[in-house]
Amino acid sequence: MKYILVILLLLCSVAHADTLNYYVDTGSDGDGDGTSTATSGENCAFASLFAAEAALDGIDFTGDDIVIHCNRTNGGGVDTTACVIAGWTVGTITITQDDFPTETGIFDEDAYYLGPTNGTALTLQEAYVTCSHLQLSMTITSNGIGINVDGTLGGGTTGIYITSCIVNATCSGSGIGYGIRDADGDVVVSNCTITGWKSGSDTGFMGVRQDCSVPHQMWIYNCTISDCYYGALETNNGVLRAYNCAVFNNDDDFNGLTVVSYCASDDGDATDGTAVDISPGGTESTDWAAAFTSYATGDFSVKDTDSVLYHAGDTATPSTDIIGTSWNDPASIGAFEFVASGGGTTNRPPSIIWISKDLQDWAPLWKNEPAFLPWYMSQPNPTFAGAMRDTSIDPILRQRAWQVVSKYSQLKGTL
Repeated sequence: MKYILVILLLLCSVAHADTLNYYVDTGSDGDGDGTSTATSGENCAFASLFAAEAALDGIDFTGDDIVIHCNRTNGGGVDTTACVIAGWTVGTITITQDDFPTETGIFDEDAYYLGPTNGTALTLQEAYVTCSHLQLSMTITSNGIGINVDGTLGGGTTGIYITSCIVNATCSGSGIGYGIRDADGDVVVSNCTITGWKSGSDTGFMGVRQDCSVPHQMWIYNCTISDCYYGALETNNGVLRAYNCAVFNNDDDFNGLTVVSYCASDDGDATDGTAVDISPGGTESTDWAAAFTSYATGDFSVKDTDSVLYHAGDTATPSTDIIGTSWNDPASIGAFEFVASGGGTTNRPPSIIWISKDLQDWAPLWKNEPAFLPWYMSQPNPTFAGAMRDTSIDPILRQRAWQVVSKYSQLKGTL
């Protein structure tokens, strides 16, 4: 309890950087400065993520946290222009989607999504970027990447979080196709569904690829990866670790990973004896149908308590799934925790009860992370942005700290 009080006091006493919100709407005329959700006028939303990046990357946002909200209203179409996040002077960047299908976690073609044909939909060349609740759906006829972490910084990018995203593709022809690729940085991917990165028997297509030339780290937690050639592939000098992932209906579910733990696959892959067989019967498609609500239509939620995924994993990271349902401990495997029929999800608006519960959940992590609190207390004006840049702190701890501070910040004026 004393650690909870210490953390709460720290949060109450520290002056946080400003959070600045900008908006993208493919139904906007794009003539504004992006500071409102309006679709016309001097403050209207940008018309594409590319336009937002082009307008904002030259502004000095030192120490500030930038949040870019993507939407599709007013008859807007698909955001088909590729975007590169680079050249920013900023504390942190978050890219999120306000009309993300949080009730179902199933791709919604009528909502916003980033969907260029070929090329790279979203390239991250900045540190401390989060993509949260974002849809991508690409058409690949030669070469294409959904999200590419490809830093041009001397030491690569750090503090990259890709969480609760839907990353789809329709692929044909020969070439390469990667759903999420880490080419130069430390990356955490959680609660994502990644499907369709396959073109016949072409081995250049895959859901997740780690191919850093230097030993950067990539973690994937509670993701569902299906209908790819490789589900997840580790090559070159990078390190890829997978936990609690459902990876199935791929030509090769896992290839070369340093860690595969509490994952469900067709291939029985594990590095620690924790493999879960997602197709234990004689017919794989029948077994998949028993594990998921409707895998063939993109509904990867856990079908029922008889599913092989049900509470078959380890402790989950972060604390909620792709649609905001709190993970059980042990968690179900894949991007969804099981929700009983008619029970709804546990999506919760920000509240002091929520904050208190998260502090209780995360206090042991803060307590057991010796680097964080001493560092934090030693700073003359401790800031959360500074903590996020301390690479000696475990990246998952930093992600959870970021989440709880963000939630607290929303309440700061009403406590």
